[in-house]
Amino acid sequence: MRNPELSLTERLWLAFGGQAEQSAVIRFEGAESGLDFRLPIAPFAHASVALATLAAADLWSRRKGSTLPLVVIDRRQVSAAFRAERLIEPLGWDLPPLWDPIAGDYRAQDAWIRLHTNYSYHR
Repeated sequence: MRNPELSLTERLWLAFGGQAEQSAVIRFEGAESGLDFRLPIAPFAHASVALATLAAADLWSRRKGSTLPLVVIDRRQVSAAFRAERLIEPLGWDLPPLWDPIAGDYRAQDAWIRLHTNYSYHR
């Protein structure tokens, strides 16, 4: 079975104007971990890093006049980067609360409204 992040990477690479054969240099390594959510975001996270890395490799190879190098994406490193906020350990200060006190879902007369007030300019 074809891995979903490679399929997604290839489709997006073509959509952004890349050549199909260029995506052949992409390799995904490592176990998928740390991005367990209700929606399958791991393939998106892996593909987005692969796209950025492939674009940088393409630019580098064009400037050097060389062949496109192998692009290796480590799933564990990508997962750590996408979950980096959980790796922060403040020294001498406290992390702010995840949600502003008035953020949330509120019943209106004919529907619901969600207030996103975590930024001061949203209040």
